[in-house]
Amino acid sequence: MPELITGVAGFIGDHIARRLWEAGIEVVAAWYFATA
Repeated sequence: MPELITGVAGFIGDHIARRLWEAGIEVVAAWYFATA
């Protein structure tokens, strides 16, 4: 079932990417407020 594996991998990758994106925003916001 390669479709299932590809779907699961894409779902996990999207989830990780979203977490990294949110963490990046938090880091930038913290740096901005710390230096403002």
